[in-house]
Amino acid sequence: MFESSFLIQHLTDADMTRLTERMVEQQFLADEIIIQEGRAPGRLYFVLNGLVSVYIQSAAGQRRELVRLGPGELIGDLAWLERSEASASVRAAESSLLASLDIAQLERLMADDAAFARRFMRAMATLNASRLRRLTEQLRAHHADAGWLAEQAASQELVRQTADFKALALRADREAIRAKGAVPARTAAEVRAAFVALVHRLNEFMSSEAVPPGLKQESAAFVQREFLPFLLLTSTAEPMYSKPRGYAGDCDTIAMIYANRPAGTGRVGALLDECFLECGAAKAVRNRRALLADEIMATIRAGSPARVTSLACGPAAEIFDVFTRLETKSSLELVAIDIDRKALEMVKRRADDEGLAAQVQTYQGNLVYLATGRQALDIAPQALMYSIGLIDYFRDDFVVKLLDWIYDRLAPGGRVILGNFHPRNPIRALMDHVLEWSLIHRTEEDMNRLFERSKFGRPCSRILYEPERINLFAEGIRPG
Repeated sequence: MFESSFLIQHLTDADMTRLTERMVEQQFLADEIIIQEGRAPGRLYFVLNGLVSVYIQSAAGQRRELVRLGPGELIGDLAWLERSEASASVRAAESSLLASLDIAQLERLMADDAAFARRFMRAMATLNASRLRRLTEQLRAHHADAGWLAEQAASQELVRQTADFKALALRADREAIRAKGAVPARTAAEVRAAFVALVHRLNEFMSSEAVPPGLKQESAAFVQREFLPFLLLTSTAEPMYSKPRGYAGDCDTIAMIYANRPAGTGRVGALLDECFLECGAAKAVRNRRALLADEIMATIRAGSPARVTSLACGPAAEIFDVFTRLETKSSLELVAIDIDRKALEMVKRRADDEGLAAQVQTYQGNLVYLATGRQALDIAPQALMYSIGLIDYFRDDFVVKLLDWIYDRLAPGGRVILGNFHPRNPIRALMDHVLEWSLIHRTEEDMNRLFERSKFGRPCSRILYEPERINLFAEGIRPG
């Protein structure tokens, strides 16, 4: 969803329409070259679906991957801005759909409209500033001075707890070697307690108004450098950092959180995965599945057949939970929308296996396109439209557009329920600064303000919480 990341912040709807009209969608098969190092690309590419690999090639012909990019990313822009040849190659890591924009057409558009040109170049500047900031944080993580941090009164305790956790995890590994692979129960309990203490301490430190911003940055980089290698041993937190499908909460990762079966690499990986899966945020992800299932059941009881749409559906486990509770499967008709083809394949495969193909319709859709009118979806008026984890990736202006789009597709009396992480999330700092999974956390007041700005024109009708109260769910009702 490239618009959500940087273009939508600076370009008008008319700008986006003109760009989209000039774009051509191209499908690249796995391992197919998109941009060749040493050649001028001639086009800009936006990743719509799939994954692409950016790499350089050694004199011996070996590839060295620099980064993988998923939906929403732009490639080819640096060569264009510098009027140079590509400094790296890009290939499809899997079958991927890209939108390409001919640079000559773009430059003619910019020449004809100076205001558009200014907005587009500002978007480019924002994108590359964001890239530079990420690189700076990575370099900072390698060079943060533990000795200096330990001398600062505000960061002393955080540095100590980080060092203690690291020492404890290494001791657990040594004990597991002597115990033929199993971490002794007493040491495992110490690791769990130290994990929770460190994560909570990091959260308190990063949210404190008394700590200077520079010290926060240095400290967060230090914790990432020291703590991340242990998280990379886990099965669940590792893909949240590496983002193999281009974003942290992909369908595979959410499915692992739902399954709640700790696993990992080496002798302590599974123990550390258990620690992560017992964090409040992971519990909240599991809890929200049941909350949404109950709301879908309430919709069915209010009128059958109930037409329900899941936005950014992921594995849609809550839907299948509902079907197991229904005697009459035809009382629920689901539309599952996601930009990720793999998520939709997961949903469709399960629906086929459980004999629910007639009740579950999958649709590969870009919600930015849908909400801004550049992609169409023809569905009957819906009784319930919901998302579990979507809008906390987007800024307020887009969320209002999405609410307007939803409003127009609800039946009279129909409901929308949108989930969002609350600022009281106890692992927010871990997500932001260690796993680099940054979300927009919103309060009840924030959600009410979004609904008031939208076609709903009033505050939320209800705000629900899963038991951890880390995820809130805002409900709006279209008048009957």
